[in-house]
Amino acid sequence: MEVMEFIFSVVLLIIFYLILKSAIRNGINESRLGIFLQKKYGVEEEADKSPLQKEIDKSMEDKYKY
Repeated sequence: MEVMEFIFSVVLLIIFYLILKSAIRNGINESRLGIFLQKKYGVEEEADKSPLQKEIDKSMEDKYKY
């Protein structure tokens, strides 16, 4: 029983880590500061974005203009 509980705990921690990592990355990239830094330094993680993703990015930039 202890081994199963340990494995279950490790799996839950991995899932929790992935969720937090994704949430933090998206929160930073979509914040005003993140958008400003992307504009200033031209940092793009994904060069091949879909048209839908490009439209979403454009609307987010328009929403958070200074």
